[in-house]
Amino acid sequence: MNPSLKDKLPYDSIKDIAPVILVGTSPMVLVASKKSGITSFKQLVDLSKTGK
Repeated sequence: MNPSLKDKLPYDSIKDIAPVILVGTSPMVLVASKKSGITSFKQLVDLSKTGK
């Protein structure tokens, strides 16, 4: 997460750090207003490609 928050770090987060253990998971959810008419991820992607 640090590379996203800081421009310069004293280490390379890909090369210099190795994962040791999984601490937890964080499920993600996409939501849309009922007014949008979006009922699937494909509809969301297609609509986003139109620029609306």
